[in-house]
Amino acid sequence: MRWREEGGQATVELLAVVPLVIVAALAAAAVLARAGAGERAGEAARAGAMALLQDDDPAAAARGTLAPGERRKARVAVVGRRVTVSLPAPSGLRGLVGLGPAEASADAGPEPRP
Repeated sequence: MRWREEGGQATVELLAVVPLVIVAALAAAAVLARAGAGERAGEAARAGAMALLQDDDPAAAARGTLAPGERRKARVAVVGRRVTVSLPAPSGLRGLVGLGPAEASADAGPEPRP
């Protein structure tokens, strides 16, 4: 029996598994980055809803809570008393998992009574 052949087999198996581990790690990173974008979109939507309650500009308040790079890419929609913020999935890993944009809405409640 030759030990050299068995050692080569372990190397081949390791080389086959390493790319799978890397892809799995990148997919997990993409999912976590998307979750973070969802949290930031939620915070921005809540800031916009609070601005509505204070008779301020909800879109400006929502964008003000985002990082400068995200402000340019964010879509802020105000319909009635609802503020919706949409952020694209992180660009570096977007194609790996096929994640869509992160979107969150916040409601400022019913119209105030006069």
